[in-house]
Amino acid sequence: MYRIPHPTTAIAGVLLLALASILSVTTVLAADLAAHVPGEILIKFTESTGASQKIGALDSFGATVLREDRTLNYSRVQIPDGMMVEEAIEHFQRDANVKWVEPNYYGWLPGAPQDPHITDDVPPTTPNAWHVFQTNLFHLWRWAGGGADTVRVGIIDSGTDLSHADLAGNAAASGHYDFVEGDATPNDPNGHGTHVAGIACAVSNTVGMAGVAYEAEFVSIRVMNAAGTGTSDNAAQGINWAADSTDVEVINMSIGFPENNAMYEAVANVLSAGIIPVAASGNDTASAVGFPANIPGVISVGATASDTT
Repeated sequence: MYRIPHPTTAIAGVLLLALASILSVTTVLAADLAAHVPGEILIKFTESTGASQKIGALDSFGATVLREDRTLNYSRVQIPDGMMVEEAIEHFQRDANVKWVEPNYYGWLPGAPQDPHITDDVPPTTPNAWHVFQTNLFHLWRWAGGGADTVRVGIIDSGTDLSHADLAGNAAASGHYDFVEGDATPNDPNGHGTHVAGIACAVSNTVGMAGVAYEAEFVSIRVMNAAGTGTSDNAAQGINWAADSTDVEVINMSIGFPENNAMYEAVANVLSAGIIPVAASGNDTASAVGFPANIPGVISVGATASDTT
C-alpha cells in the first residue's frame, strides 16, 4: 500500500460523514433488531475439519450450501424446508467441528434520532452546513487541503449515483461492486449511500457542498437494498471486498447490525490489511455503541446537530 500524503483529511472525511449517517433504530425496528433471513444460516467449521467432513455434516442434516466464502472460510447454507433457524443452530452447535454458526441477520441503514429535543434546524445562511463550523473543518482544509487523489475511501452502504455531478469526478475508475445484485454497478435506489459519499468525497466545484476529503477518490460497495435493509452475509462480503479488491486506505460503514461473527471476521481482515475502519456508533441518544462500531479497532463516530447536541 502506498503512503498517504495527508491521511488526516481522508480520515476526517469519513468521520464527518457520520454527521448525516448514524444508526438510529425506531421502536418498530428495535423489536426486529435480531431479525434474520428465514431458512438460512451462516456456518464456519474449524480449520482442522476436512472438506468431506463438512459435506457429510451438512448433507446428513439436509442442508444445501448456497455460497462459500473462501476468504473468510464460512458458508451460507439453506436448511430443510419448514425448519426454524434456531433449531438448525442448536443442532450444529453440538458439533465439535463447528467453530461458529449463526443466522444471516438483517441490518438497517441509519436514520434520524427519535429524541424530540434534537432538531434539524440550521441558520438560513448556512443550510445543512453546521458541521463545517462545529468540527473546525476550515482549519483542516487550511492545513491539509482536500486530501490527495492517491487516497481512496471505501463507502460500504446502499450504493452510489456515480454519475452525480458532485461525485463523478472523484469516483474511482475500478473497485466498485454491488453485493445485492451481484454486479459491478452499485446503483443507489435508496439515496443514503450517495449522501454519505457526498459528505466524504464530493468534489469542490461550486455546486452544493464540497466533501471533507474533496480531492480523494472513493469506491462504492453496495450491501443494502432499496428499502435500506441488508444481510450480514452481504455486509461481510462487502467489508472483505474492501480489504482484498479495492486498494482503499479507509472504509466507512454507516450501517447497523446485530453482533455477528461473519462481519466481525471481515473487519478483522480489514484491520490486518492496514485499512482504517470507521462506523456509525448509533444516534438513538443511548450510550451504548452499536455494531460494527463496537468492534475493537474500529473508529466509532457519533453525530452532531445544529444546536451542538
